[in-house]
Amino acid sequence: MREICAGVLTSGIKVGHWTHPDISTGVTVVVPSVRGVCAVDVSGGSPATRETDLLASWRRVDRVDAIVFSGGSAYGLGAAHSVMLALAAQGQGHRTSYGFVPIVPAACIYDLFFAGVDENSVPRHPPVDAGKAAFAAATSSPEWGCVGAGAGATVGKTLGFRSAMKSGIGAAALLFDGQNFAADSACAEVNGGHDLALGAIAVVNPVGDVVEDDGAVIAGCRASSYIQAKASWDSFRSQERENTTLVVVTTNAVLDAAACYALARTAQDGIGRAVRPAHTRYDGDVVFALSTADLSRTDGFSHKLVDKAVNESADRLVSQVPDVVGAAVRHAVRSATSVESMPSVHLQKK
Repeated sequence: MREICAGVLTSGIKVGHWTHPDISTGVTVVVPSVRGVCAVDVSGGSPATRETDLLASWRRVDRVDAIVFSGGSAYGLGAAHSVMLALAAQGQGHRTSYGFVPIVPAACIYDLFFAGVDENSVPRHPPVDAGKAAFAAATSSPEWGCVGAGAGATVGKTLGFRSAMKSGIGAAALLFDGQNFAADSACAEVNGGHDLALGAIAVVNPVGDVVEDDGAVIAGCRASSYIQAKASWDSFRSQERENTTLVVVTTNAVLDAAACYALARTAQDGIGRAVRPAHTRYDGDVVFALSTADLSRTDGFSHKLVDKAVNESADRLVSQVPDVVGAAVRHAVRSATSVESMPSVHLQKK
């Protein structure tokens, strides 16, 4: 098994960003090469989401055309609509009796700290057309850091935004070596000999700090001491409480909706490893799991063999996904740059 590589996408995935020219906010669109089987797990207490109920494993629609992450809190959910229109113009989406309906789930972070308000006292946020622009910019080698939905991301807000550090959007990927599968493995057979790949894309905007596996803080609350940072929880109720970490886990393995859900649910452990604390009532943590496998590769195989392959793949992926998600979260803060008076990890004391 090869090591986890930061800043890398799995095959079959493109990512596009739109970043606001005047304020720290934006939109990121994750575009699979095929309509992907997808599931979602929502663990945070304050999510801002769209089309997540549709992705329950027992519901009729289990494939998506794109996933949108946005700043602007719930105002940013509108960006998904313009992505829908762009996909519909390409004839893509869920087939219905009277036309295609693109399925575009979305989730947002709260970044209004940087936004200010317009002439109607409405917080400034990404416009609806920002989704279309991000979709058009999708590439297999995107930028990371303070771009797109990560433009206004921050970490370490136990003492409020003014003691936080800058974060952003990051990614990581792991490629499994094919020789790890037995010659008669259902996983190897159904997946057409492709090496399994597992990746994660993370917009990191939690109330907590981002830490190493040993608990050492990479980026977080800029208290004068560790004791002060911990003590800050005593007065946390008086501080700003709007936070979220958003993740898309991607794989080229053939999975069904139930296996994708197991992957998304376990991926939340990766947030918990890299963010302390995670999944609070003040976070809107959301994880999507998306398979980009071409399901035509299962043609000719029995349902029993395909089910066995799905289970084999899921077991392998679930065992590794917390590490991959943790690496993506850490890459997001390490890729960030300072904004206004808020420093990034590059300016931490040595």
